[in-house]
Amino acid sequence: MIVCGVVESIGALISDIAIRKDWVATIWAEGDHEELSSMNSAMASIDLLAESFGPLAAGVAIHLLGADAGFVAVASANVVTFAIELRLLSAVYAENKALAAPKPATHMQESKPGFFTAWPIFIQHPSGIPLLVLSYSLLYFTVLSPHDVVLTAYLQIRGVPPAALAAFRAAGALAGVLGTTFFTWLSARAGLRMVATGHLWLQSAAVSGATACFYATHGEVGLSAPMLVFLALIVVSRFGLYGFDLANETLQQLHVDEAYRGSVGAVEKSLCSLGTMSAYVGAFAVSASGSTTSSASDKSLASSLTFDVLVYASAFFVGTAALIYTAHSHDDKGNDHAYHAYHDQHSHG
Repeated sequence: MIVCGVVESIGALISDIAIRKDWVATIWAEGDHEELSSMNSAMASIDLLAESFGPLAAGVAIHLLGADAGFVAVASANVVTFAIELRLLSAVYAENKALAAPKPATHMQESKPGFFTAWPIFIQHPSGIPLLVLSYSLLYFTVLSPHDVVLTAYLQIRGVPPAALAAFRAAGALAGVLGTTFFTWLSARAGLRMVATGHLWLQSAAVSGATACFYATHGEVGLSAPMLVFLALIVVSRFGLYGFDLANETLQQLHVDEAYRGSVGAVEKSLCSLGTMSAYVGAFAVSASGSTTSSASDKSLASSLTFDVLVYASAFFVGTAALIYTAHSHDDKGNDHAYHAYHDQHSHG
């Protein structure tokens, strides 16, 4: 079952890169960034709603039907929804002939196997794409997320009740929906890059504030006032995160060359996965260092002090992402003469 889960994750990753990085940009190739932003916002809202209600429905099914019957019901629902997804994607693919057209070959892809070309393509891509992807990927080097299992486990240790944890996760998803909705409206009026910068700095400010409040939660148990402010600021940070996520998506669709969308998307997913893995490894390291205390109160205090490392590191990486994105530059109109001179064998997407 674990092996099948790993294979499913790989397939979902490939599908996500193809749809978000290539299909949307190909189908709406003649549109402007406002149209792309609107489409990306709609897709992100659907993802967030599914992420919110899917686990809730699964939990209700297991609770009402029991562990065994509930598991079978959830597994059957996953099979049915996958069949629907596959049917819809097949229909989109069949109706858009441009998706089946082969991508233009590049000098790197002709000289080396595809597996070895992704990173050189990513590093050498113009329009500030490497710094854009790096700034986005750094946002995954964090535990300050309502859906992060490390933070959830820590909050349980600190005595936060399950109902509050559920409300925390739901509020984070709602903040994400609001972030995607307002992003489309704001980008049409203030410009894509300016709104993206504002969303990212909002996230950085919220995470920094949450970090400051976290220190005040030491010695407190349950939903103390500092803990409530800590959780509320994390929820606010999701508004900025999902707005910037849309900006990153739209900018890549506008500026990444058609032949390189898969390579750039694969590198981005690799860096994001590295960030998630680093958070888990860091959590394991700090929990191991605090496991030598004897009493329950000592262990609670030790978990607070060692978790500080992950919280401060999270704030550092988010702040670094904001600085990198603000410093990076590219031509919003997609004109890069150096790029065309170097890759004149195909058009720039």
